[in-house]
Amino acid sequence: MTALLAQIAGHNVEWANQTAVHPVGLAVLGVLAVLVFTLPRRWSLAPLLVLACFVPSGQRVVVFTLDFSFLRLLVIAYWIRILAFKDYQGVRLMALDYAVAAWIFVGSLVFMLQWANMWAVTNRAGYIYESLGIYVTIRCLLRSWSDVERTVLILALVSIPVMFFFILEKRTGYNMFSVMGGVRQYTQVREGRLRAQGAFSHPIMAGCFFAIVLVLSSGMFMAGRRRALALAGSIAGFTIVIMCASSTPLLSLISGGVAMSFAWLRTHLAAFRWFMVVLLTVLHFVMEGPVWALIARVSAVGGSTAWHRKHLIDKTVENFSEWFLLGTKTTVHWGHGLQDVTNQYILEGVRGGIWGMALFVTVIVLAFRAVGRALASEPDRTGLFWIKWAVGASIFTHCMSFIGVSYFGQTTVSWFLSIALAATIAQLPSKPRLALKPNAPRANPRGKAIATPRVPATTPKAAAHA
Repeated sequence: MTALLAQIAGHNVEWANQTAVHPVGLAVLGVLAVLVFTLPRRWSLAPLLVLACFVPSGQRVVVFTLDFSFLRLLVIAYWIRILAFKDYQGVRLMALDYAVAAWIFVGSLVFMLQWANMWAVTNRAGYIYESLGIYVTIRCLLRSWSDVERTVLILALVSIPVMFFFILEKRTGYNMFSVMGGVRQYTQVREGRLRAQGAFSHPIMAGCFFAIVLVLSSGMFMAGRRRALALAGSIAGFTIVIMCASSTPLLSLISGGVAMSFAWLRTHLAAFRWFMVVLLTVLHFVMEGPVWALIARVSAVGGSTAWHRKHLIDKTVENFSEWFLLGTKTTVHWGHGLQDVTNQYILEGVRGGIWGMALFVTVIVLAFRAVGRALASEPDRTGLFWIKWAVGASIFTHCMSFIGVSYFGQTTVSWFLSIALAATIAQLPSKPRLALKPNAPRANPRGKAIATPRVPATTPKAAAHA
């Protein structure tokens, strides 16, 4: 029960509902809040990404039972900036934006109807504020290709020092971020392997976050944008995933690599999708168990709980009548260990019934469609194509991660970043418009060059009369 409540609340249950403020964490929050207002827009998402990577979610202030993690406090600063600087102007809403809002609000409404008490109202109010706050912030501040590229490069840059903290934790077994609270002091060990987690609530959460960093950084590298930094970010993301020693992030990493490699099979993707649908359908009927039983056979690290994930899906199907309408308060009675809902799709159903689950899938479908529309103007695998493709690959990586884990804490930032990127690139022009160079020949409608008249140099005396 406690594990489910922790996932619903979006933080580590050990640090929920209690104020925990460390001087270092408070100083970092103060500096980042100032930077929110002083940085130009192309750098404005840097404080959000730095906070997600360096400050544990256990850092929080509780006011009258209202839980304000540092992430939520920083969102307040962002919204003040957006209103003060009018960063919301020019944002064009699309189907994906409406779907995200519907998924968050409808799922929360169903959850409140299920519990029917004030705890549920305050819990979902915090969830709506945080989730919608992060998504709207990213959408308002990503307005150009420069913003998109700079944000990915910031991710790559931030991941480099994080990598060294993970290496140090892996070698010593001590987590330096534990001084701020929210993470364990000594690194978790499973099957003789240290599972580094840094400032993240769990090693799996950290691994899934930096698997996305690797995918997006590789897209920048392939696009030829700041290749040295993009390569360094890719190496850092890969190293951190390895340091987490968890199956789900490793499989997500592989999924991201496969998704990126499919760029060379772009023209055959539709046929491949139908092939996979037919193959999985046939396997479902010819196998002794359901097709999702294959999950139990997939493990990248010793000690993996792949069977638990398969068993959770079994019980979700068996108990469909219990959760489909208004979700369910707990899954503890489904079986041993099943209070831990390690599947984002199932958790959406547990929290929001079939309506929340359906809207969550709708968000994913519309995100892929937005990327597809963006790619429609890229006939060749050059330049912006790779950035757009990497955004789609990051969404696919999330989808594969969701099979083995449900996001909470800072990792949700990576999810909202990916879908916000999908919405943004769908609305940006394929290539930036270049200003005509002085004295460059212009073409008339008939195709003949027209010389641009030269402008005589202006003397100071003539300028005074102008």
